[in-house]
Amino acid sequence: MGLNMNKKSFIPAIIIVVFCGLLSYANSFNNDFVWDDDFLITSNEVIKDVANWHGAVTQELLNGTHTNYYRPIQVFSYMLDYRIFGFNPFGYHLHSFLLHILNAILVYILTVYLCALLLKERNTESKNNKTLKRLNFIALFTAVLFVVHPAHCESVSYISGRADLLSAFFILSALLFYIRHFDLFKFSRILYLSSILLFVFSLFSKEMSLIFVPVLIIFEVFLKKDRVSGVKRLLPFIFIAAFYIVLRLTILNFSAQPIFAKASLYSPNSIIRIFSFFKGVIIYLWLLIMPVNLHMERYMMPAVRIFDAHVLTFISIAIILIVFFSRCRFRNKKFFIFNITWFFILLFPQSSFFFIAILADHYLYLPSIGIFMIIAYGLNKLYLRRKYLAQALFISIVVFFGLLTFSQNYVWRNSISFYRWTDKFSPASYITRNNLANIYAHLGMEEDAIKMYERALEINPKIESIAKNKSIVEDNYIKRYKDIIKSKPKSAVHYYNLARLYERKGMEEDAIKMYEQAISINPELVRAINNLGSIYEKNNRFDDALAQYEKAASIDPGFAKAFFNIGVVLANQGKLREAKGYFEKALEIDPDYQKAEESLGRVIWMIKASSAP
Repeated sequence: MGLNMNKKSFIPAIIIVVFCGLLSYANSFNNDFVWDDDFLITSNEVIKDVANWHGAVTQELLNGTHTNYYRPIQVFSYMLDYRIFGFNPFGYHLHSFLLHILNAILVYILTVYLCALLLKERNTESKNNKTLKRLNFIALFTAVLFVVHPAHCESVSYISGRADLLSAFFILSALLFYIRHFDLFKFSRILYLSSILLFVFSLFSKEMSLIFVPVLIIFEVFLKKDRVSGVKRLLPFIFIAAFYIVLRLTILNFSAQPIFAKASLYSPNSIIRIFSFFKGVIIYLWLLIMPVNLHMERYMMPAVRIFDAHVLTFISIAIILIVFFSRCRFRNKKFFIFNITWFFILLFPQSSFFFIAILADHYLYLPSIGIFMIIAYGLNKLYLRRKYLAQALFISIVVFFGLLTFSQNYVWRNSISFYRWTDKFSPASYITRNNLANIYAHLGMEEDAIKMYERALEINPKIESIAKNKSIVEDNYIKRYKDIIKSKPKSAVHYYNLARLYERKGMEEDAIKMYEQAISINPELVRAINNLGSIYEKNNRFDDALAQYEKAASIDPGFAKAFFNIGVVLANQGKLREAKGYFEKALEIDPDYQKAEESLGRVIWMIKASSAP
């Protein structure tokens, strides 16, 4: 290949990469264990003793869950962390960060060699320093983009995302050794065998490492002309991949059902899968360009027709690129095609073609390199024409992405910050709400826990474990309030809160007694009076309910809910014009009272309908 790394450019470049990475992730080291970290680390007996190594080798990653993840090297990495740091999350985050930095350095080195081949700068030693500077600029910007990009937080700041880091490290190292074995003749065999060994390690880090074989194939197709020798070089990798697949389908298959029986993965409708793949690609490309509001539990509606905006966008871009590359002749066409192919091949196994509705930021960890190389190439072209503009753009992009990453690390600060953020963007995830409720319950925040359990049950009322957890928290909360009332028997607020708990559990008679007790202590506690009226209304005791609502309204004329409730009772009794007045009064007090506005509209319509001839 005739290309040797220049120490004068290599060392400063690595310092820049490390510095940018450190600034972006400086606030992540004190983050706590989050989400699956509990299963993989804090509750994982296997990692606590090196003697348990056989468990890591013979069991799935989440033992007993039938998720069918087999990643022994990930478990070994946690064993090492536990050996050194115990359960101090700082050490685990440091380990993940260092792996990310190593991967960024590998990206830099690989980009130099790949650009030398793809841009036909093979004999750089015989050329001036401009060529080396060009390669180093593209490599540096690619590596810096890689190290600071916010989409990678899901792999770096999330300790359980370690598999992405390990897999990438072994794949990038294996590819580097494979490339270098062509021109370091003295060490050619050692480098080639090392590449094979690193590929094996990558397979034991993450299943998607199988994609390394297609990566080698595109390398051979794009950059080598000797097809016969290329096939021979690829055979060991193909054999290992095939052997691994056989193992995973037989003795290392931990799935509770045959893999092809998973309807969520293999939709019978190929058209929907293809359209969903197109849609997913556009979403991923947008995340690389504008990585804001990143979150876990990311889902998308499958694309079921060609006129979906994302599908049309993908097809339009594809047509433009195909026409451009087929008709235009320019020197570096191979560079673009290689990197576009890199992106698609590395993304495809984890794409919406298989996982129809599922998207995840960490799926971009390796595919993003291809896009970053193209961006870096474009910026280098700009640098040759507008030096200061290119430098300003470079700094702006890096600062923008770095700040977003720094901000994203706060999402992973602890379980509460993580689940609150995730629930904000994934309101259909009952798992998120249930887990957040469990944390609230553990912290003694029973009120918040009960509310979150209720929100989880709104999404999926059939999950018995959530209903059971809610009931347990409510029982404990009731017991706690009873104990408080014993020590503070004159506290109306505590009787009121206990009444609300009884009401939530459907214990209405007990709730009525507690509301009455609260009102006897504080006759002006309008919330208790109003809630007592609500129980009467539910049980068709409309006169009693109306009396309570009117009492609440007379005590607090600014309590819009009391006027609204009076209107509801009157409307149910057929007294529409009177009800209309109370709804108007509620809206006068609170103009944003949506239920009152809707009820007023219905009552007006009913009055008009009843007046019509």
